[in-house]
Amino acid sequence: MTASVRSSAVKVDSSSKNQHFVAKPSGAQSGDTIYLFIASDAAGDTQATDDTDFSELHSTFVDVDVNGDATSSAWYKAYADDDADPYQINTLRTERCSMLSMAVEGDGGIDTQSSIGVGTGTTVTVPSITTGEDNCLVVVVVWTNKATTPHSEISGYSLVNQAGVFSGGSISVQYKAVTTAGTESGNTITISAAEEWACGVFSIAPSAGTTFAEAIELVLSAALTVAGDTTQFP
Repeated sequence: MTASVRSSAVKVDSSSKNQHFVAKPSGAQSGDTIYLFIASDAAGDTQATDDTDFSELHSTFVDVDVNGDATSSAWYKAYADDDADPYQINTLRTERCSMLSMAVEGDGGIDTQSSIGVGTGTTVTVPSITTGEDNCLVVVVVWTNKATTPHSEISGYSLVNQAGVFSGGSISVQYKAVTTAGTESGNTITISAAEEWACGVFSIAPSAGTTFAEAIELVLSAALTVAGDTTQFP
């Protein structure tokens, strides 16, 4: 089945500190994958999760240099019922920041990831990505210096969540399910202030299972076939 976003949570720290906390996404269940993202208004920062079960989304997605003025990171782990709530992220530098946690159902693992794009201004150029298999979930992450929300949605994508804090950092995440493997390119995102930004894209492979809705559809289809009825429900 294609992965889907179950829920998310955001948190901003409006005062400078080294330990930062963001809640577990509501309704997260065993089998889900948790993704954590942080944007901090601190150049040359070192960022790490307190829970060592988290892994770097990719080496290029941790301690990202946001065009010389901020730092951002992304991690993921398998959800566990005994996960600490809230999740903790530690930063070397004392700073304000924005954080986002996201629970994904039907996660078959990271399919691929883009290079990190960086720039300055109100237009974010989204890096291209080529998925390796059908039915992937493409996820776009924007990190910026200072407060730049709201961030616009790419046509055909859905916004997971976004958050920003004055003299801190901003973050947004959006996604799109793609049925056929191929290249996603040529996208841009508008942010509300001309600041330094970084953008990364990754794709989540489908899992071998089925969602509840997919299972119901299969059962109904089988029942109609047995009954010899090929019509659709109204």
